Amino acid sequence: MCLYRKSTSLEQYHQQQRVDFLLQLYKEGTLNDDQHQELIDLLARPENQDRASLWLDEVWKQTPDQHFFSASKSNQLHQSVLSKIDPAEPKVWRLNKTIISIVAAAAVIAIVFSFLFLRQSNFAHTDTSLVSKKDTSAFIADLGPGGNKATLKLANNRVIVLDQVKNGLVLNAGNLLVKKSVEGQLIFQVNQASKNDAALSGQNILTTPAGGQYQVLLADGSKVWLNASSSLKFPSSFTGNERKVELTGEGYFEISKSKNQPFIVNAREMKVEVLGTHFNINAYPDEQLLATTLIEGSVKLTHRSNSVLLKPHEQANIKNGSFKLQKNIDVKDVLAWKEGYFVFDNEEIHSVMRKLSRWYNVKVEYEDPQVNEEFVGTISKFKNISEILKLLQATRTIKFKVLPSQDPTYERRVVVMK
Repeated sequence: MCLYRKSTSLEQYHQQQRVDFLLQLYKEGTLNDDQHQELIDLLARPENQDRASLWLDEVWKQTPDQHFFSASKSNQLHQSVLSKIDPAEPKVWRLNKTIISIVAAAAVIAIVFSFLFLRQSNFAHTDTSLVSKKDTSAFIADLGPGGNKATLKLANNRVIVLDQVKNGLVLNAGNLLVKKSVEGQLIFQVNQASKNDAALSGQNILTTPAGGQYQVLLADGSKVWLNASSSLKFPSSFTGNERKVELTGEGYFEISKSKNQPFIVNAREMKVEVLGTHFNINAYPDEQLLATTLIEGSVKLTHRSNSVLLKPHEQANIKNGSFKLQKNIDVKDVLAWKEGYFVFDNEEIHSVMRKLSRWYNVKVEYEDPQVNEEFVGTISKFKNISEILKLLQATRTIKFKVLPSQDPTYERRVVVMK
């Protein structure tokens, strides 16, 4: 049933019914070119803006996200979308601001639906081409995704392989309890009466291998998520005037507030100082860029003689000794790894493959080290590596082979070819 206001004319009512019908066809994936253009024309009318907005929220969520574009293909799609929208007539600018904003909003909705249609068409073409090839010879040594894997090295040098122990109590050392939750979180609990005991200040190291990730709840209530190939050095209990940890790789921090005990993260040549806040640090040794992104709260970042106070959605970058501050960062992209996604935004192939190497524990080799291609896309981290490589390969600019590894350090070997 189509709902409408009593004041709506019969003609407008039929128009709204037609919009609903075409939107339903879009949802079912059966919208043809003529119907698509008709839908765009209808959506460009201000009176249909509210209805289109509601549908837009739904179809955007349902649009497949597990496809990649090369940067050039992404730009081509963008230009195609723009070419489908007629430029506004000069007379529009003689209308009042309210009408202008409505028309502009309707045009944006039309552009987005055009983009969705183009994405859908391109995805269908990509999937068909992949299926028609039926060539899995290049992926004879497929590999599943990573998971919750880590080792805990205690202050007394005892090493616990966390993915090999049962959930529940891992360690009972008097005033210190270490537990493992079903969700893959390591929990440190210290008897409050003994939290300042110097014996609990010894350093533990939580390490995730390539293909691993883990969470830890520190004794002060702070939470840390570790990405693959990362480590966190921390004490069982924070004593003294500060809470200090050391990060290698990538970690997301949610720090409990303590006015008298600032939390300090040392990562390579950078120091991040907070009282209570949420932030992400990417400090992989094999990445030129060292980045700290603030999600909420505030942090003080120090690099050599430079200090800066970050605000939410700001990112401090250090590259080759140079310091740079970026604003209006999309934090959802920064935290995609934590939520189970790879997000590539005009990301060059070497950077893409470093991320895949860490998560799938593969050794990457290049037939041509000078290969230079960029990619745009989002995909779940919990797919076999062959699925991701086939999508990258569908851009028809590069190819891959997944082979058994001759190095016992790695699960597989991935060859990148032109």
